[in-house]
Amino acid sequence: MFFNADWRVFEFDEDEMKKNAGFFVLKESEETEKKGGGMGRSDIGVFGIVPGDFPPEVEEEIAANKAQVDDEATKQNPSA
Repeated sequence: MFFNADWRVFEFDEDEMKKNAGFFVLKESEETEKKGGGMGRSDIGVFGIVPGDFPPEVEEEIAANKAQVDDEATKQNPSA
């Protein structure tokens, strides 16, 4: 979708922000929108966020692994 080192320019969409009070809405400038980025190497269009766009947080991964280990130990009953 986006080519390495390509860039786009966004501005606040004042009209949409008036409709949705409390939200900040961005719109791409016409120049970068019509040619697919500043260098013209990226796909043309609007792309939303999809799963996998961002790496998982390290802290969440560590916490999940710790919970699994702690949970395993609490289920053992060596004196039984």
